Amino acid sequence: MVHLRCTLVLTNILWSGLGLLFFCKNASTSSVWNMPWPVEGYKSYMDIIPMRYDSPAGLASLNFSFSGIKTLSECPEKDIHIIIGNAGLPLVNLSENSLPENFVSPQNPSIELIIKSGQIAELSLSRPPPGPWYIAGYLKDIDSSIKQKGLQPKESCRYLYMSLAKSSAPIESTKIFPGNKINTTITTKGSLFSFTVSQSTINFEVQVTNCQPGPCNLSLSYMTFMSKYSKEVTEDCSNVQNTTGPSCVLHISSPSLHDVQMINIKFMGDNTQSPQNRAVIFKVVLQECLPFVLGLASTSCGLTTPLDRIQSPFHLTTRFGMVHSSTVSLVADLTSAVLTSIPFSVIAPNDVGGTLKWQLRLLFFSHVNVSQQQVCGGLMYNKLPDTSLSGLDLCTADIPGAVNLKRSVSHGSQSNMKPNEVKRYVPYPQAGLWHIVLQTHCFAQDSSTEIHCGDKVLVEMTLEIQQCVDEECSGHGTCDHTTAGGDLVSFSACVCDADYRGYGCTDSRHAQSQAVQLAGAFLLTLSNLFFIPAIIISIRRGFVVEAFVYFFTMFFSTFYHACDGIRIEMYRMCLTQYDVLQLADFFGSSCALWFTIVAMAKITQKHVTGVMQIAGICGLFVGVTYDKTSLCVIAIPILTGLAAITISWGIKMYRTKRLYPSWRRYVFYLIPGVLMATLGGVSFAFLETESNYKYLHSLWHTCVALSIVLLLPPRPACVEKYGPSESALQMSQLSRISYTQDIS
Repeated sequence: MVHLRCTLVLTNILWSGLGLLFFCKNASTSSVWNMPWPVEGYKSYMDIIPMRYDSPAGLASLNFSFSGIKTLSECPEKDIHIIIGNAGLPLVNLSENSLPENFVSPQNPSIELIIKSGQIAELSLSRPPPGPWYIAGYLKDIDSSIKQKGLQPKESCRYLYMSLAKSSAPIESTKIFPGNKINTTITTKGSLFSFTVSQSTINFEVQVTNCQPGPCNLSLSYMTFMSKYSKEVTEDCSNVQNTTGPSCVLHISSPSLHDVQMINIKFMGDNTQSPQNRAVIFKVVLQECLPFVLGLASTSCGLTTPLDRIQSPFHLTTRFGMVHSSTVSLVADLTSAVLTSIPFSVIAPNDVGGTLKWQLRLLFFSHVNVSQQQVCGGLMYNKLPDTSLSGLDLCTADIPGAVNLKRSVSHGSQSNMKPNEVKRYVPYPQAGLWHIVLQTHCFAQDSSTEIHCGDKVLVEMTLEIQQCVDEECSGHGTCDHTTAGGDLVSFSACVCDADYRGYGCTDSRHAQSQAVQLAGAFLLTLSNLFFIPAIIISIRRGFVVEAFVYFFTMFFSTFYHACDGIRIEMYRMCLTQYDVLQLADFFGSSCALWFTIVAMAKITQKHVTGVMQIAGICGLFVGVTYDKTSLCVIAIPILTGLAAITISWGIKMYRTKRLYPSWRRYVFYLIPGVLMATLGGVSFAFLETESNYKYLHSLWHTCVALSIVLLLPPRPACVEKYGPSESALQMSQLSRISYTQDIS
């Protein structure tokens, strides 16, 4: 039965129908497919929506199909990048500087495909490793325009992709058990055998002990994950004669610990008339990394007990260590074996969306006659180093996350030496079994002769799953956390500022300079000072309430933009929480617009003006709280105010039978003020992009503030009704009448 994951409802029925026809045609009884999935321009990993497919062990193949979609035929063609990763989230490597210093590259690199709308791309993986497969898509082309909500067209260009995962049946093979002798007949077609290994296996050997008739003329091959990142291992036994001992041996170092092992034994044939087969006796022999046992002599490999998990109630915050009563520590003694292996498990989905941090510090050496101490090692996923190989040296071996700690000892004392430590990070670690592998070396006074390190070699470690890079982004961005997709994949990512890039916002090749960032900060904040003329003129003309609203707007707009922007944290100052400043800025701007329009209406009934002002405040507060970026927050005050102005001015012109206000007012104040406000509004709503935001938004501040100076009436409506000399007397009489009525 086909499993459906309905994760997105499309408004474009045509594309949905075409996608369904494509996938229903290619689906099989072991298929898992996704409905069209949106892709966005990649700025940070927060623009990624991962999906997950699970693959069992022992499959012959795993096939992926992808189809690109665009919602409108007139939309430009864009490349949709599809990234695929096994057991962990795939990384987006836009440059060689994507990973910060001390980061370990993924042991199974991500696979990337590029498709266009209307195209179908397929990827076939032979003998895929088991576990979850994570898939994500993104666009490299980024739309940097800043669009006002509500002014965008209903049907805009969107890009999507559909995916289908088809898994074949498990490989047909004969299941065997390591250590048991297997009697079988091998033909020229070959025979496939499968088995599993223990979690402590460092190597295994396929030993052919007998074959009849001789010579054996066999080929032994080990089937691995077949892709450009792996290869098949083969042993040719064509010249081996029949003997009583192991006549042909295939040695496999560091096999995958969580996958099914596959070996193929094939008779190569000969030119004689003898039967084209061989009766073969063989067995699989495992060699394991032995656990530590007190009192035993040092071994070549020592395996500790798995580390305990200390789970936190917060997302992506897990520590590993050894719990002893009420304490947690991670101190390892490396003297019991030449090589020490410390296992721990990364769990999906708890850990795969974070960063694995490993910190190693050298604590103590028994340093008699030792002039230099050295600890080498690394992190290994799903395998162990083969210590049976002669001369295995972790200091020179190519292993992921390699570390090399050196410390010199002088005058037989370590008391004044600073602890030597290193750090390694693994981005989005793969789920499964990991090992910390460590090896010690000590050298004599001549620094070339290796000697025994003494009774104690202690190292202290920190091992944890964390968000981003030490919960931050190198001061050049913000560490965010989200749960996305229908599979609820939880992950953290850095959202970089000032055009920094990379996993930890450390790639500065395209970053804005200090001068550009400071210019943006000063423009966006100091442009609000153009409200000062509006405040002064408002007070002089008697608009005290309006002056307070303009001051409120200037104050919070200044500090909101001091906290906002794509500048790095060093060049931002937040007076209070960002959301509070943003809400106050949007609310103040809407109130300033409303109070100015009400003042322009010059309604002579003072109580009507007061009611309109209070009603506007209440309505705008609700609107801004509901959706501060909505077009309604701007459009409703303007349309309502224009209606009030039309009615008020129309009544005045009807009563006086002449133009109101005077033509001079229109020519020298109202028309320039409207044009200036329109210029600011057009630049704000239609022309702003991320690159010119600091310039055009500052222009918006300037135009709005100066337009108030031109649009604000010369005096309030009550002064115009009674005249400058009569206003105070009339208001005094009204006050005395009100006072007499109150007494009576």
